[in-house]
Amino acid sequence: MTDFQTNPICLICKEEIKPQDSTITCSKCGNIYHQIHNVPCPYHSTPAVPISVGQNSSRSGTCLGISISIGTALLLLVVIAGAILFFAISNGAFSKPNISNVYMASNENGDVQNTSYSPSQDFFVSFDLNDAPNNITVKSVWYAVDVNDIEPNTIISEYEDNFGNGSYYFQLWINGGGEWPTGKYKVEIYLNDTLEATEYFSVN
Repeated sequence: MTDFQTNPICLICKEEIKPQDSTITCSKCGNIYHQIHNVPCPYHSTPAVPISVGQNSSRSGTCLGISISIGTALLLLVVIAGAILFFAISNGAFSKPNISNVYMASNENGDVQNTSYSPSQDFFVSFDLNDAPNNITVKSVWYAVDVNDIEPNTIISEYEDNFGNGSYYFQLWINGGGEWPTGKYKVEIYLNDTLEATEYFSVN
């Protein structure tokens, strides 16, 4: 049991209250307090709104903190995903292997482009292989398109090899010091059996 050393103060009118029997009664406003518990009588208690507001405020603050944390996490995930996507695109992760910069040349260096050859010259076709894994198959197919004494579009040579990214060339020549018949020719470049480019040239 609580033993008051000093008289309590009324929570309603702030006046000092003197104990009377088992209760404490305010002589000014009549508010009754239980001496045993030293808390307002349930029938005359002060409103609990401040306590309720405090709890709501606390819960609201907690929810706000969680909301901000989730939003920040989502933003961070979006930034990371964007960076990964940009890196992947920059490094050709979503690009298909392809052949570009195809042209006929006069030599293996490819520094002189040429579409008209003499009968004694070798043929060179230069190309770039892009966005390709190692050991992808590239094939050249050479045709006599319109050449005297040869059926039109006759295949005169085929060659394939495996490559990675880089610049390459295919070379075609006649063994034994022979000469090319005059006329029109072409070469087709295939990437994994898919036609990527066709170059036309002639022998004069």
